[in-house]
Order: sequence, then C-alpha cells, then structure tokens
Amino acid sequence: MGTVGSAPATDRAKGFREILEEYPDMKIIDAQSGDFTRAGGKQVMEAFLKKYGNEITAVYGHNDDMAIGAIQAIEEAGMKPGEDIKIVSVDAVRGAFEAMIAGKLNATVECNPLLGPQFYEMALKAVCGETLPKWVPRRRASTCLTTPRKSCRRASTRPGTQVTSGITCPQSWSAQGRGAASCAASRQSKAARHPPQVEVAQWPNLTTPFSR
Repeated sequence: MGTVGSAPATDRAKGFREILEEYPDMKIIDAQSGDFTRAGGKQVMEAFLKKYGNEITAVYGHNDDMAIGAIQAIEEAGMKPGEDIKIVSVDAVRGAFEAMIAGKLNATVECNPLLGPQFYEMALKAVCGETLPKWVPRRRASTCLTTPRKSCRRASTRPGTQVTSGITCPQSWSAQGRGAASCAASRQSKAARHPPQVEVAQWPNLTTPFSR
C-alpha cells in the first residue's frame, strides 16, 4: 500500500476493494505500507513471503517502485516474479516497462489525462469500424516551469515526463495563459498521488500480496 492516510493510497485501496466485491473467490489476506519506495516494497514482500510462503499468488502495488522492490524479494526467495506470483502496479515508470519486458511485472497502469484525447480518438475509430494502427506514438506537450520561469514554454518532452523544476502540462495551458499558478496546482496534485502500502489477497487457488 501507499503512504498511510494519503489520498492516492486511500483511493487506490478503496477502488481495489470495490472491484474485488465482484470476485468473491479473490481475497485480500494482508496489507502493509511500503512508503512508495523500492526498499519499503522489498521489506514488506520479504515479510509476506516469510509469513505466507507459497500461498501468495499475486501482488498489487500502489506504485511501481514498491512493485520493483517486491520483485527483488521474490527473486531472492528463489521464485519467479510474473510467473509464480503475478504483479500489477501503478505509474508506468521506465523501470516498470523494463520489468514487463523481462517478464517480471505483468502490468502497470498510468492514469495520465494527457493521453485521454488520444484514447478517445482511438475508441471512436474502433466503434466506427476503422482499422487501428498497432502503435500510436504519444504527442508532444508543453512543459510548465515554475522556477525560475513564470509561464509555460514549448518543449519536446513527452506527455507526462517530469523535468527539472517543473512538470509536463497540456499545450492548451500555455495558449490560455494559465501559467505558473496552474503548473503549481498540478504539481501539488501530482505529488499528492504518491502514497504506499502493500496488500495480500487470495484467488481461488491464489493468495495475493498487493503492494500499493
């Protein structure tokens, strides 16, 4: 789980439990905070493995760092992450993609509003029966800098990419003159989305530690 009491940890835990109500065979057997760090995720996973052993069949991490830490603990225990224990996490950071390519992480989820328009476009085309490309490149965005600059400037960073002293913002912000105030608000919102905890659950024939 993410940081106890944080909005991200609370909301991700709530949403996860709401969906589990539709799957009565899957049960959470434990949950602990990993402080959104790799070290924390590893420590919690080590404790879970020691306590539950082979009962664990899946882990849900509130963020990728904790999931990557859990992967390290699983490997050190002589098991295969992604196979012996399924792992899903949140944030879609580079390390998570590397873990997926290696077959150690089963999925990572990113809720990035910058991707919304493209998802909508693709969904509309699919509903209309159009042929969709196998790969859709992400569009460029503008980068909002709060220090020392006061407004958005064009940059060739990818949407969602963090930069020194700022965050990536929609291009429309610059055009609308929303500037530093909007950047600061989004920055705080982004920072608030990082809490940590780890939960364990059971599937029919499965036990699942879920790292948040």
